[in-house]
Amino acid sequence: MSDLLPPNATGLERDIDATIEAAYSIDVPISKLFNPDTCPASLLGHLAWSLSIDEWDDNWPTDIKRQVCKTAIEVHRHKGTVYAIRTALNSLNATIDIEEWFENGGAPYTATLVAYAGNNLGDDGNTLLTPELQTKLWRVVERAKNVRTHIDFSFGVGSKCDLYVTSAPASMPVSRVTSEATRPSPSPSVSMTAAAAFGPSIEAGRISITAS
Repeated sequence: MSDLLPPNATGLERDIDATIEAAYSIDVPISKLFNPDTCPASLLGHLAWSLSIDEWDDNWPTDIKRQVCKTAIEVHRHKGTVYAIRTALNSLNATIDIEEWFENGGAPYTATLVAYAGNNLGDDGNTLLTPELQTKLWRVVERAKNVRTHIDFSFGVGSKCDLYVTSAPASMPVSRVTSEATRPSPSPSVSMTAAAAFGPSIEAGRISITAS
């Protein structure tokens, strides 16, 4: 940067000028900072703030943080819709089943929503079904939904994998495993049972999850 100070500039003025020049010489890759894929992990929280993300946790895995940043603008564009709820939860590796009142014959402006969590969004090794996870997912739903709709919310664990049933005469794969969800108590006790149909009509196995 060109020095525009006059010959009679004071020592303080020259020190300030040198400090400003050093700041301008720092290479700041703006295009990388505002790209969720290339933004340094330590700065993702600042990127989230600039995108007005409603729900954020510094303890989330880095890949979850990047997903949330990627979908932030899309969620804001469609807030108040089922699409916004689905997109916001998908970024947290959660899927949903939702039925609105005109689909299930319920009271006007109500809906039932089941969120299936793909992971517990933390690195503490706790079970997926935790009150903290339920609270986080509900806050995401609450901020993405429209104000008038009252939602009956529940959640559970969802996964897609291949299940091999070995109690049959021959092992056979059962795909598209889905999960049933229940509202957990503060200290959920989870039991899981699996069942599958055999024969030509084989399509899916179901894992039911209950909390008490």
